[in-house]
Amino acid sequence: MTPAKTATVMNFMAWLFTPQHLGYWLKISGNGAYIPTETGAPTVNLPGLNNLVPTSTVPTVIDVVLDNVLSTVATNSGSRLFQEYVNGSLSYSAFASQWQSLLTSAAQQWATQNHVDLNKY
Repeated sequence: MTPAKTATVMNFMAWLFTPQHLGYWLKISGNGAYIPTETGAPTVNLPGLNNLVPTSTVPTVIDVVLDNVLSTVATNSGSRLFQEYVNGSLSYSAFASQWQSLLTSAAQQWATQNHVDLNKY
C-alpha cells in the first residue's frame, strides 16, 4: 500500500462515517437493523426506534462493550444490561448510568492491563 493509496482510503473512510452519510450506510449494511448512535446521522425508519433512543438525550454508545474488545466479563455484563433495558426492566436513565459505569471501569481495566495511559484522552 502506497502513501497515496492509504490517503485515498482514509479520505473515503472519513467521508463514509460522517453524520450525513452514516444513516445510509447503516441502512444498506444492516437492512435497517442497526440503531444509529452517531449524533446528527440520518435515521432509517426502524419500528420502535423512538422508544429505544429518546430524542431529548444524547444516545449512549454501546458498541465497544458488546464486541469483546475490553473483556469477556464486560461483554457479558453489557449484554445483560442491554437486555434489561430492551425488555423494559430498566429505564433509559438507569441503563445509561450503569452502562457508563461499566464502560469506564472496563476501559480502565483494559488500559491498566495493556499499559495504556488514558489521561491524555
